[in-house]
Amino acid sequence: SELYEIELMNGSTVVRSWRIAAPMVTYSAAEQLVDFGVVPSSLSVRITQISALIGPGKPLAATVPVQ
Repeated sequence: SELYEIELMNGSTVVRSWRIAAPMVTYSAAEQLVDFGVVPSSLSVRITQISALIGPGKPLAATVPVQ
């Protein structure tokens, strides 16, 4: 089975995280307003796949546009 940890960043601070069993998550505009005070034009994320045998892999860091 798949397991991922997704962390939304504000600089070096994690503002929200999820542990999910599918490679996608929905982050509503309302949640963005709570976390940032505005709906940002882009988000900085760290995504880590977690193995049942090995544990967390190396995180991927990316900046993605908000749609």
